[in-house]
Amino acid sequence: MIDEDATISMVLKDKTLIKREHYLHAVLINCWDLFRLERWPRKKISVRIGRMGDGKAPNYRIELNTDAAPTPEQFAEHMAGHARHEGVETAIEFNGLSHRRRGYGFDKETWSTAVESLEELEALEEQFKLSSRSR
Repeated sequence: MIDEDATISMVLKDKTLIKREHYLHAVLINCWDLFRLERWPRKKISVRIGRMGDGKAPNYRIELNTDAAPTPEQFAEHMAGHARHEGVETAIEFNGLSHRRRGYGFDKETWSTAVESLEELEALEEQFKLSSRSR
């Protein structure tokens, strides 16, 4: 299982991730699509990774940070039908292998407590590009 406070950056540095550059770029493409197609503000997009498995291709959840953005606990309550939380519609889950949208249904323990912003992930991709040029 991946650490509770893990991020994409941490998984990339651990070198457990399969096709690291491809994984990161696919996550960014989904973020950019939400910005472009759903009109989510760039500065309010963040990504949280799934903790199940060994970090080879973790699922991830792209979130729109708003005042109504749900905590992992609220998200789980909403999905289980125990309570209604307005911000749940501001989070979309993706499969870590196919990078396609997936249905909900994970509980709060499934998701990392830490998030990374779109800007942080773009900077990380730039670091990969620079390091590959210097090889």
